[in-house]
Formats: sequence, C-alpha cells, structure tokens
Amino acid sequence: MNKPVLSLIELKFGDGALKNDAGIKKHLDDFEVFIKDQGKIDALCKDMSVVFRQKCELGLISCLKNSQFDICISPNDIEVMFIFANHDPESKILANELKNISQISYDFPVRVAVSSMMGYGIYQTVDIDEFKEFIERD
Repeated sequence: MNKPVLSLIELKFGDGALKNDAGIKKHLDDFEVFIKDQGKIDALCKDMSVVFRQKCELGLISCLKNSQFDICISPNDIEVMFIFANHDPESKILANELKNISQISYDFPVRVAVSSMMGYGIYQTVDIDEFKEFIERD
C-alpha cells in the first residue's frame, strides 16, 4: 500500500496572481509557517486521516477498502502543490517568479500539477525545479 501524502494545493488563476502579495513565493512562505506550527499541522493531519478513513469505509477509495483503518496521515508526509490555470504562455511572469524559488529552500516537497496544453486534466505532478526547467525552455 502506498503511504498517503497530504497535498496543500494553491490554485493560481491568471498571470496577475503570480507575484506580489498573492504570489508564489508569498504563498510558499505562508505554507512554511503553517507547516511548522506543530499544533495546527497535527490537527489538520488528524482531521484529514478521519476524512480519508471515512472515504475508504464508504467505498470511495476501493483499493484501500481492506486496510482502511491503517491510514494515518503524518505531518512528515505533506507536500505543497501549485496549479497554474489560465497562464499566458507568451508571458514571462511565471518564469521570472520561479527564478527565486528552489526546492532546497523548503523542508517539504513543492510540486506543480501539469496537464496537456489542451485542458485542465491533471496527468502528473513534477517538482518545482523540474517545472522551472520546463518553463524556461519555452
């Protein structure tokens, strides 16, 4: 069985949402403060473990139906994920904002949800540094 990971997801809609007070770096810093607050993160993990178990009990996660009571989301298994929606590929804002961000600056995985250029279907996630390389190629 794969160990569940709690993903804290930030949706950035449009290039105007990528910098300043609502920007990528600001949100990463806010996530870092939240994740380091042991009381808050323990409470969130406990709540999400209960929700996850309930979904298993209801048969909504059928692959875990037989081990539903073994699920415990740990504060050590948290990632932050960004979804960039309605990004203008001609704009350099995203690439410029990503220049100041690196995975080594954070104690938690920073991932980006990527999809085909034809829609919002998420096919995979990549770490932030791999995503930066992809953006810089365009």
